[in-house]
Order: sequence, then structure tokens, then C-alpha cells
Amino acid sequence: MTTRRDRIAITGPMTLLAFCGVGQSVQQTEAAWTSEAIHGAQLTTGIVNPVTSLTCTESFGVLTSEVAFYWPQPVVTGNAIVPTRYTVVWSGSPGGGQKVARSRSASVPLSTQLSVATTSNVVNVNVNVNANGWSSVVSTESRAISTTFGLLGANIVWFCA
Repeated sequence: MTTRRDRIAITGPMTLLAFCGVGQSVQQTEAAWTSEAIHGAQLTTGIVNPVTSLTCTESFGVLTSEVAFYWPQPVVTGNAIVPTRYTVVWSGSPGGGQKVARSRSASVPLSTQLSVATTSNVVNVNVNVNANGWSSVVSTESRAISTTFGLLGANIVWFCA
């Protein structure tokens, strides 16, 4: 015969085991959730306009080592971005290079080959526009510097066209 004490002694651990999940199978569940947050962004396009005019400060020079250039600021209307700097690029005989200009003018070095006499060198100059990490398309404006006579690395006479 079982007493009440025996029933409590047996029922108590069984209830605890049932509560902890011992002896029961695991049931498959599915979970899902949604978020009511809305995210948005705005995109604005911008254009970096190229230099449309490039001018030599002088049309010719004698005994100089640099030629100065200037250009107007590219048109800034609508969604055009204001230029922050310009890259002046030159190439040709006897060599080339580039420099960054923060204003709308720069000088390009002239150097003839270090030979006894040079009768003709041509250097082409172009300006690219930069604005906050963006660059313009390559400008169609360029100028050619022709050294008509150089002697021992010095430019005697040059012309800019």
C-alpha cells in the first residue's frame, strides 16, 4: 500500500523531469520576423566640365625655361561641380610630365635634349579638371610649344600655337 508520502516522493521527481523535457520529443518550429524600419537614400548626379579654352601667356619667347598658360574656369551651371584643382599634362619630344594647379594658370618647363644643337622639339600641353575626386573628360583644347632652336640644353627661341 502506498502512502501519501510515497506518492509525493514519486510524483515530485516525475514532475521535475517532465518540466525539464526529459522523455519528451523535440518539436520542429518555424520562426520569422519583419522589420518596420524604412531606409532611403538620395542620389544626385554631377558633371565635371572640361577646360574649353587654353591660352599661352605669350606667343613666343627667347631664352626662357618655362612657358606659362592660363584657362578660364569651366562652366558651372545646373549639376556641374566646381573645380577644386587642375592637372596640367604635357608630352612630346624630348619628354613629358604633369603637375597639379590649384588656380587657373600654370607653367610648363621647356627642356631640349642635351645635345649640341636642336632644330625642332614639339611639346603638347593639355589641362584636365578635377573636383572632389572626380575628373572631367579629357579636354579637346591643347597647345603645342615648338622650340625652333636649342643649344646645349637651353631654348633659344620657342613658339606657342
